[in-house]
Amino acid sequence: MKRMPPITPTQCARAIRGGSTTHSKLHIWEPCVDSGRPRHRGPLGKGVAVRVWRLPGQLIAGLIFVLGALWQSHALATPLAMAQFTDISLGGGEFQYDLTLQDTGTTAIGTFWNAWVPGKDFMAVSPTDIDSPTGWTEIVTHGGASDGYAIQWTTSSALLEPGNSVSFSFESTVAPAAMEGDSVFYPTTPVETTFVYSGAPFSDAGDQFIVEPASVPEPSEWGLCGIGAICILTMSGRLKDAARCSAVARRPRKR
Repeated sequence: MKRMPPITPTQCARAIRGGSTTHSKLHIWEPCVDSGRPRHRGPLGKGVAVRVWRLPGQLIAGLIFVLGALWQSHALATPLAMAQFTDISLGGGEFQYDLTLQDTGTTAIGTFWNAWVPGKDFMAVSPTDIDSPTGWTEIVTHGGASDGYAIQWTTSSALLEPGNSVSFSFESTVAPAAMEGDSVFYPTTPVETTFVYSGAPFSDAGDQFIVEPASVPEPSEWGLCGIGAICILTMSGRLKDAARCSAVARRPRKR
């Protein structure tokens, strides 16, 4: 059987574009070479050609479309949210916490599980005097002596729609500084780590986030300017009054 000479680089490129190449009907495979050196040899030292498989462009585009659609449907099915809380001292070591939940995604929210992730509750003590919005119900969750406490709010009739917000509240003996910190039961996790679901608990992947304390708005530049102007006017008026008093005191008295 006569062996054919190695393929030139040009023939090699054509072979790759075409999927494979042979020299004759005997299907004697030879290596592609560059400057006389074989690109690849088999385990026995014989020359072999690498068969290259190419996916049609339409198939690749179809796969990309399907993967994109799957990703988009998953994103649309997962709720997104953010929340803030404010605190009021009620005296006697009791505090009221008001939470505002906002739906920032494209899916409605049916579960708001505050101070909780699957299998863990983070509050140091059980919350009391829980106030729920119309259509929402609440339960306190607790996993035993080595676990903390959390509040699970759910609804099936008053879903929080995208772009809207809703308020909740509860009372606790946990001070605001401790509520903003890490859980005493799980020291590396903030107390206000929270989950939301689009429907009932575990109805989807959910969204985990931390309920942050509401920031106190800083005075604007115009506000500061106004305060400064009031102070200047006040001081100016006082200086004028002092000057009048001094002038009156210096007047000679009539005899």
